[in-house]
Amino acid sequence: MTISQPNTLVSIVIPFYNCEKYISETLQSIGNQTYANIEIIVVNDGSQSSSTDYLKELLSDKKHIQYIYQENKGLSAARNAGGKVAKGEYLVFLDADDLIHPEYLQKTLESFNLNSNCKLVYTGAQFFEAQSGEWVLQPYVDFRSLLLNNRIPCYALHKTTDFVALNGFDENLNALEDWDYWIRLLKNGGEVVKLPEILFSYRKRWDGSSLINMLSNNPDMNKRSWQVVYDKHKELYLQHGLSFCDLSSEINQQREQLCIERQKIQEQQERVKQLLDEIHSMKQERQSMKFRLKKLEKSISSAGLMGSSISISGFEQLRQIYKSPNYQIIRAI
Repeated sequence: MTISQPNTLVSIVIPFYNCEKYISETLQSIGNQTYANIEIIVVNDGSQSSSTDYLKELLSDKKHIQYIYQENKGLSAARNAGGKVAKGEYLVFLDADDLIHPEYLQKTLESFNLNSNCKLVYTGAQFFEAQSGEWVLQPYVDFRSLLLNNRIPCYALHKTTDFVALNGFDENLNALEDWDYWIRLLKNGGEVVKLPEILFSYRKRWDGSSLINMLSNNPDMNKRSWQVVYDKHKELYLQHGLSFCDLSSEINQQREQLCIERQKIQEQQERVKQLLDEIHSMKQERQSMKFRLKKLEKSISSAGLMGSSISISGFEQLRQIYKSPNYQIIRAI
């Protein structure tokens, strides 16, 4: 069994497209890795000028990060551009808004090196931002199970030599390009390892622009991509006793699950809007209460200077305001 040395280089390729809100956080998660020998390659896939300017400024003092710019060609082409210049023995493709746990590389590398027949290693994952909780992926049982549905996330650690041999991702696919990539990687054998620990975080953006959301919002593109994957690997499907009818059943199940997830996200967004409205109302009440306090304090001050007594009702109003639960809450805002 070939064991990689502790100084084995790992290349992390990050496609970037108008993602200035999140890229700094993603790079920070890489910088926090317990495994140090990392090459970072950021591929700007024709972002708009403001995003490009931001990215250049962000990377200006990070000479260890390789920057590539290309005209907009899509996600697969951006990944390929980074993979082709990668010098590491291992590759990880990471989106520009996702995060990896500090021990992600260390633990996936350790696992990879325990099995000479291993083709890729990945870990458990979770959603964050607009949706929380574990990202439940169907388990990889065998190659036939992979033909039915993609069970392997794109952030899996694998060999750069395999990427080169496969000629990277299919740039003609607008979606499911990672599924096609894993099918080609594993069709001649090899083992897949999933570590149960949750060491990856997938961002579900508030605006619904995450890749998963884009697929769920565009079912026609999703169906066409399934058809393309099947057509490309039709002989493999037939060899394993599968037809497109089997995939159709999987598509329907997936669509039902996506509808459920979409409903959950909508409920969370409505709750967030409700909370924001409540905060806005409390801020308005705070302003009103501050005005009333100022007016009463001025009245008390004037009454004191004139040598007359303040009315009991004035003191009572002040006492009630200071004791009000709402006043206690808004003081903390």
